[in-house]
Amino acid sequence: MHPLIGRLLGIGRLSNPPRQGEARRTPLPDTMEGIRFEIEKMKQYVNHFSGDPTVIHAARNLISVCPDKDWACEQKTIFEWLKAHTRYVLDPRYKEVLVTPIRLLNDILSGRMGMEDCDGLATLLATMLSAVGHPTRFRFGGTKGVGIHHVWVRAYNGRRWVDMDLAEKLPYGKHRHFDLYEEETI
Repeated sequence: MHPLIGRLLGIGRLSNPPRQGEARRTPLPDTMEGIRFEIEKMKQYVNHFSGDPTVIHAARNLISVCPDKDWACEQKTIFEWLKAHTRYVLDPRYKEVLVTPIRLLNDILSGRMGMEDCDGLATLLATMLSAVGHPTRFRFGGTKGVGIHHVWVRAYNGRRWVDMDLAEKLPYGKHRHFDLYEEETI
């Protein structure tokens, strides 16, 4: 981990996690350090909130329709449910906002649409999959000359890594084409 990121993050742990319903609004530098900071925060949210009882209960209820050990069914069920209950929205202009996965999930469970940009939606999906034991990664796509500008989730279904992109509303296993790709294991 880059030393600056370690200082900003409190040496790699989620010190003082946001309370339920709270969003972190952190001005990020428009550099690779800013991107790394955001990625590390997303990973911390997944690792922290995948142990939240509300997340575990919701994910387990969803996958109860799947046969035992049918990892692909579990992933598809969580993905399709979130796809039906979330909407991609842009962050406020000149701001980077990362809402906690529990906040988005509580919005959905309260009958509202969960609205976030690609990093928030990817963090929610990875959190719910992780809550029921699925290995997950963040996958980033970008364009030559522009850089990385999109993120989605990949999860291992017992045979292969499968793409899931809530922001693009693509089918299970599909993603947009990019010139550049990077992955970050959670």
